[in-house]
Amino acid sequence: GPSCSAGAAGKRYFFHNAAWVNDVDHICIDLLSLQQSEAAASLIALTGGNTMSGDRLLTLDASKLEILKKVFPSTGVNGKPVDLWDSEIQTVFAATIKKNFDEWTVAGFFNPDMNENVIKEFPIERLWLRPDRTYLCYDFWKEQFIGEVSKEVRVKVAPGSVNLLSFHEKKDVPQFISTTRHVMQGAVEINDSGFDQSPNTLYGVSI
Repeated sequence: GPSCSAGAAGKRYFFHNAAWVNDVDHICIDLLSLQQSEAAASLIALTGGNTMSGDRLLTLDASKLEILKKVFPSTGVNGKPVDLWDSEIQTVFAATIKKNFDEWTVAGFFNPDMNENVIKEFPIERLWLRPDRTYLCYDFWKEQFIGEVSKEVRVKVAPGSVNLLSFHEKKDVPQFISTTRHVMQGAVEINDSGFDQSPNTLYGVSI
């Protein structure tokens, strides 16, 4: 709705790490469904700002504790609102992750409507991806490889939920594309990854 965290995150993203560290909202998921909980947690994580749980952890059920585990700690990387000028409430955010071994984008496509599916469709350059490249797309919460994406991205988002996708530029060798441990999919938990041509070995260092 008009007072939700998405609007605050969308309209104040440029303050983050410039004037202060953004604090969009606490993560309060105890009274939400699992899909809504994933959406709320993903939104806060994508802002890269302060990350605080607003629930009583002792009474939170196991499935929602698992969601919380996947958004802590904050990466500090701020997702930009893709649809800032399209609507009053921003519903698509994209964050670029830069590591010494790779660079990728994590994008959250949100649907605040509690009754109807919504289709989100954008040229990939609006997610700050290169239109002349092909990307490998992975859905974090569904733990599902979506496939190759080029020129545009089109997703169907269920009511009150999020599609949290990662985009890695396609290489001509086996490559790392995601983890199940953190919503930013490698920004926190992967220290190194690559492919060694000589022994044909995909390697990585995880913490």
